[in-house]
Amino acid sequence: MADELNLQTKASFAKGGTTVEFPDANAQSINVTVTGSRFIHNRQNIGTVIEAIDLGDIALGGYCMFINRDASNYVRLMDGASGAAITRLKPGELQTIRFESTFSLSAQANIAAVDIEYLIIED
Repeated sequence: MADELNLQTKASFAKGGTTVEFPDANAQSINVTVTGSRFIHNRQNIGTVIEAIDLGDIALGGYCMFINRDASNYVRLMDGASGAAITRLKPGELQTIRFESTFSLSAQANIAAVDIEYLIIED
């Protein structure tokens, strides 16, 4: 089967008399053929001490979508092996990342524990 995953994105920015919409309408949706068969959808409470993100049976890279469900605290996503910061999710933010190959993830909340919700689709 082809095109099992549909990703849609659109950003609009208006400030100081300038308005930008990205990407153009033709590129706001893409279909992706997924070669893997594993995925995990989870909601995990992340504390202020670095902890592993539950990847289930995911062993290879793929599309990862994260939402910080907290209203006031940010959370850092980190490489599980090195501890290097990958990204920060501010309260309520959503991010999509595509990892290249085998990976592990960890996370750490800023001031108080937060819930993150995520979907990881092995590619």
